[in-house]
Amino acid sequence: MMTTEAKKAVPFVLIFLGRTGSSYVMEALSEHPEFMCKHEHMDSLRKRKKTAKEQLDWARTFLTQPLRSPVTAVGFKTKLKDVLDPNGFYDLLTDLNVHVIHLRRINVIKTTVSWVNSIRLIGASGHWTIYDDRLGLPPADIDPEQFPSRLRAGDAERQRAASWVGE
Repeated sequence: MMTTEAKKAVPFVLIFLGRTGSSYVMEALSEHPEFMCKHEHMDSLRKRKKTAKEQLDWARTFLTQPLRSPVTAVGFKTKLKDVLDPNGFYDLLTDLNVHVIHLRRINVIKTTVSWVNSIRLIGASGHWTIYDDRLGLPPADIDPEQFPSRLRAGDAERQRAASWVGE
């Protein structure tokens, strides 16, 4: 008698830096019936004071769940800075043969301006992203003292993520 083994969905993780369009990408993927996506669950676990092991256990369980028709791909997005054990996470993704997508913006000036505007947005609306164009903020000047330090911080994040994904 032959048994049929439950098929596994293709696992993926989107590693992203802030202000790169990751919410848009994940929302678009979520609209497809064959994708099951979580947003920043690793960040949620970190904020709830869960351990690195609990993060990794959640990731393993989520990425290896049995295939439920019509789902053929399952994944989530995370910032590397929200992963409590980056080396353990790397090993997990390697062990599970997870497809890693590194999302970044080429134009670092736009990324930095977007970050400055996101600080204004969170202060005004409580949200990092505008989901309704009517909630946009009026133009504002950028503090020339703040810009270089944010640009340097972004460069450090970009270099860490690029090194982590092996670029």
